[in-house]
Amino acid sequence: MCSVIKRERLLVTSWNSKCAIGGKAYDSLAAAHQALMTQKTFNLEMFFQLLAVCHTVIPDYIDPHITFDSETLSYKNLKEYINYEAESPDEGALVEAAAKVGFAFMYRTPSSVLIMDAGGKRHKYDIIAVNAFNSTRKRMSVVVRNERGEIFLLCKGADNMIFAGSSDTAATRKLYDEHLTAFANEGLRTLLCAVKKLSQEELSDWMKLYKEAELMVSERDEALAKAAEIIERNMSIVGATAIEDKLQEGVPETIANLADAGVKLWVLTGDKMETAINIGYGSKILTSDMRVVTLKCDSAEKVKYELEELQRVVKLSTDVKFLSRMKQRFKKTLKFGNPFKKPGTVDNETKGVVATNAPAGIAEHVDVELAIDNGDHTEIAVDDNRSSSDMSSDGAYNRTSPTLAIVIDGPTFKFVSEDASLLKTFWNIGKVCKSVIACRVSPAQKAEFVKLFKRKVTLAIGDGANDVSMIQAAQIGVGIKGKEGRQAVNSSDFAIGQFRFLERLLLLHGRWNYRRMAKVILVSFYKNAALVFTLFIFNCAALMSGVSLYDSFVYAGFNFFTGMPPLLIGIFDKDLSEESILRMPVFYSSGREGMYLNYRKMTQWMIRGLITSLIVAVIPIVSYITDLGVPTFSGQSNDISGIQAYGTFIFTTLFFAVMFTIGMETLTWNGIYAFFFFGSYLFYICVIVTLSNMLDLYTVYYKVADYVLGSGYYWLHSIFIATIVLLVPFWLPSNSL
Repeated sequence: MCSVIKRERLLVTSWNSKCAIGGKAYDSLAAAHQALMTQKTFNLEMFFQLLAVCHTVIPDYIDPHITFDSETLSYKNLKEYINYEAESPDEGALVEAAAKVGFAFMYRTPSSVLIMDAGGKRHKYDIIAVNAFNSTRKRMSVVVRNERGEIFLLCKGADNMIFAGSSDTAATRKLYDEHLTAFANEGLRTLLCAVKKLSQEELSDWMKLYKEAELMVSERDEALAKAAEIIERNMSIVGATAIEDKLQEGVPETIANLADAGVKLWVLTGDKMETAINIGYGSKILTSDMRVVTLKCDSAEKVKYELEELQRVVKLSTDVKFLSRMKQRFKKTLKFGNPFKKPGTVDNETKGVVATNAPAGIAEHVDVELAIDNGDHTEIAVDDNRSSSDMSSDGAYNRTSPTLAIVIDGPTFKFVSEDASLLKTFWNIGKVCKSVIACRVSPAQKAEFVKLFKRKVTLAIGDGANDVSMIQAAQIGVGIKGKEGRQAVNSSDFAIGQFRFLERLLLLHGRWNYRRMAKVILVSFYKNAALVFTLFIFNCAALMSGVSLYDSFVYAGFNFFTGMPPLLIGIFDKDLSEESILRMPVFYSSGREGMYLNYRKMTQWMIRGLITSLIVAVIPIVSYITDLGVPTFSGQSNDISGIQAYGTFIFTTLFFAVMFTIGMETLTWNGIYAFFFFGSYLFYICVIVTLSNMLDLYTVYYKVADYVLGSGYYWLHSIFIATIVLLVPFWLPSNSL
C-alpha cells in the first residue's frame, strides 16, 4: 500500500515566533515589537499593517452586548472579547501576531477594515480590491487606501511567488532567502510580505481591467488571476513570517508504526523543501538511517539526468542487498540446511559479482559498504534485518531499498509529469523508496502523485481544502477534522478527529475487518459450493434424470439456516488481541500482501466444498441404495417417499457438516454468537419438523422429517460424516484462516 499522508497543522503564535523585517531577522515577536516602538521605520510599520489588513479573518465577538464601536472596548481587553475565525490556522496566527504588537484587527465590512492601535485609537482602511488566494497563485493581495489617502498594494504569499514579483535588488532577495532558509531549517512555516505604493493613475488604469474581469460570466477566475498578476509586479519586500508548525500528539509514533507495518509513506505539502525535510525528521517520515536524495532541478534535461543516475543507484542498491541475503541464506544452509529448499533438490553454490561502475557520488545515496575478503570474493556488508515488509507472500525477499528516501519539489515534478518516460522512471524509483516527500506542490500536483501510484492501493489523508483533490483521487480518502475547516472531511470516505487515530483505523480495525471479510467470503462460497456439488453428485447417481433431491422450500432456505454464523463472524471475529496487534504492526502485512483472500485461498475452499459434498452425498448412497435404484430410509415402507427421506437425510447431514466447519473456523465466541450458532440448529429442526406435519400443503413431505430425525441410525451417520468433514483441512495445506 502506498499511503499519501498529510499532517494537520497546529499553529501557535507567541512572543517566541520569529520574523525578518527590513532584511533583519528577529528571534522573537517581542524583539520585533521593541524595534517597532523605538524605530518606527516604514518596513516595520507596513509589515504589521499588512498582517492586520491583508487577510480574510472574521472577528467573532464573544459578548453579544459588545461591538466594535463599544466604549468599553480597549486595546488591553480586546482579546477578552474577540475570537478570530480564520480559513486556515496560518491566517489566524498572523492576525493574532499583529494584534500583539499594536495592530489589532477589530471589524470588517465589504469595503473597509478597522484596526485599533496600542493607544486605543481606531484606524480605518478602505478596501478597494481583493485578489484572493488560491492554490495556483499561492499568494493573496489587497489594494487599500489609508486615512492619509495613500494607496498601497499589500501582498503576502509563498516566497517563490513574491520573489518573482519583487523589484528588489539581488542582494536583498538573497538576504531574505537566507533568512527563510534558516527559518525553514528550524521547521518553521514561512511567508513573504511585500508592498507597492500606487498612484491614482495606476489604480484607475488597473481597476478597469479588474472590473472587466469581475463582470465576466465565463472564465472569471482566470481573468481575475491575470489582472492580479499585472498589479502584483515591482513590489518591495518588507518582511518574512516564520510560524511554529506543531504536529498533533502521537503523529511520529503513528507514522513509525505505519512504516513498520510495511506502508510506504508519501508526504505532499506546499512548504519549502527545508521545512518539509525538518518536519519529515520530526514526524519520523525520515530517519537517521535513511539516505535522503533531493531532486530540485530547473530544466527537463537535468531532471532526466538526475533520475537516470538515481535509477542506477537504486538498481545497484537492490542488487547488492539481494546478493547479500542470498549469501546469508547460503551460509545458514551449510550450517542448518536450507529451510526453503524443496525435498530432493541440491543447492548449487554461486559466487556473486558486484558491479563497480556506479556513478560518482554513489556512496552518498546507497547504504552499502564493499570490502575485499582474502581477495577471492566480494564481502557485502549490508544490514540484513528481515521483516515482513522485505518478504513477499511466497517467502521470497523483495528487492527493495528500505533505506532510500526522496525529496522532490513541485517544479521538478512538473517536468517529470510532462514526460511519459520520466514519469515511468520516477515510478520505478518511487516503488523501492521507503518514503517520499514532495514539497511546494499544488493541489493538482497532489492528485497527480496519487494517480501515479493508483495502480497500487493508495490512501490519502488531509485536513484542508487544498487536500480535497488528493483525497478524492485515492482509493481510500481520510479527512481530519481540524482547524482548516470541513472540506477535507466532507470529501473523504472516513473522517477522524486526529491523525493518531489512523493507526487504529488501519492497523487494528483495518486488519480485523480484512480477515473478517475474507473469512465471510470464503465460508459463504464454501457452503454454497458444497450444496451445489451434492446436487451434481446425486444427478450423476440418478443418471441425470432430473429428479429433485431436496424439497424446494428447504433448499431455498439453506442460506437462511446457515446465514447468521458467517454474518456474526464478520462482526465479532478476532484472531489477535488489540494489544498484540498495536504492539506488533508487522501483523498488518497479512492484509497488505493479500494473505487471507486470494486465488489460492479461494481454490482451496472450493476444493474443500467439493470434498465435503462427496463425503456427505456418496456415503449415504453407498449405505442406502436398493435394488430398485431408489434410496430408502432404514427399511421404511413405500408410504414414506424414499427420495424425500434421502434428500432430508443428505440436507440435514450437509447442514450439520457446514455448521461444524463454521464453528471450527470461528475464533471469537461470545454470548450473541453462541445464541445464534446453536439457535440455527434448533431453528432448522423446527422448520423441517413443522413442514413435515403440514399435510394440506406438503403431502409428499408429510412425516418425512419425523421418520428421519427419529432414527438413531441417522444421528450416528450424521455425526460420523460431520466428523470426517472436519478432517478435510488437514488434507489441504495452509487452509486455515
